Amino acid sequence: MPTVTEEFLLQLLRACADCAPAPLYPARFARENNLDRNRLDEGLDELRRRGLVKLTDWVKDLGQGRALTDAGEQALKTRRLAPARASAAAPANAAEEETGTYGRGETVRRAVFNPHTAWVTRGLLTACIVYFIVGELYAWSLQDVPRPADKALVDLGALSLDLVFGNGAHRPQYERIVLFCFLHIGLLHLFMNMYFLGTLGGQIEAMWGSIRFLIIYGIAGIVSGCMVLLLAPSGVVTAGASGCLYGSFVSMIVWFALNHQHLPQNLIQAWSRNLGLNVILLVGINFLDGISWQGHLGGAVGGLLAALLLHVQRFHPVRAVRILALLGLPLIPLGFFVAVLWQAHRL
Repeated sequence: MPTVTEEFLLQLLRACADCAPAPLYPARFARENNLDRNRLDEGLDELRRRGLVKLTDWVKDLGQGRALTDAGEQALKTRRLAPARASAAAPANAAEEETGTYGRGETVRRAVFNPHTAWVTRGLLTACIVYFIVGELYAWSLQDVPRPADKALVDLGALSLDLVFGNGAHRPQYERIVLFCFLHIGLLHLFMNMYFLGTLGGQIEAMWGSIRFLIIYGIAGIVSGCMVLLLAPSGVVTAGASGCLYGSFVSMIVWFALNHQHLPQNLIQAWSRNLGLNVILLVGINFLDGISWQGHLGGAVGGLLAALLLHVQRFHPVRAVRILALLGLPLIPLGFFVAVLWQAHRL
């Protein structure tokens, strides 16, 4: 139950009216009128629950504004406050809340300033580390076999065109397009990829949400594998989560490019510098020997396409468009997989 009085709520309505056509900004209003900020926020939240004020766009250095609704103007004229109604204060569902101007801004800022626990990132880290340990134990069990590490790599899911399609003696091993994303060639390879995932994965997951982040990661990995099969020389064996990570990083760039207007200017400048430096580094890595630029390119393309569709699915105001974007997501890996089958004369 609210602890603010009806008289105080009417005073806040009057204050909102006095500020019009500009919104009332709580931080500045509390400072100028020597008001307790908690009490002010409680009063404004109560007015919003009753549908008497609405949230306006977030403004740098001022924060989130409040403005009267039509119901609020009527209540101020009659000096009678309507009781709180669940439908008056909140959108009908979460999708409507996110696609609105205020909801999108709040979602963007919450991802940056109040990120949730990165459960998917932790799960992916765990899966890669556990699979690496399994590979080491398996290689140790093959000590009587020449080059046991290479055999373990091949047996556990390393990717190449020859391994996927073979010479006709066995069924196509399409599962390698997924398994190679969890397989790493040596401790240094594992450490570099897991350091990237552990450092940026949580932030990217907060930006997109856990399910969307997992979708981006998965699509980037599959497209990365398909691009290896399409472009890498025959016999070259590839493994690692790098393609997934490139796709995740590109999705971070997409998110920032499409949503930066909802963030403070100083943060925009800092992120722009950091993203630029990382882009230079990640592009430069591909000129080193032994690096699968094909996998990195595929991951980046998959991450880009998935991020664009997921942004539409999340924020577009038209429900039909959001549904179409969602339906388009599986077509990304499917299209690249069909290209692989076509090149291998399996279609």
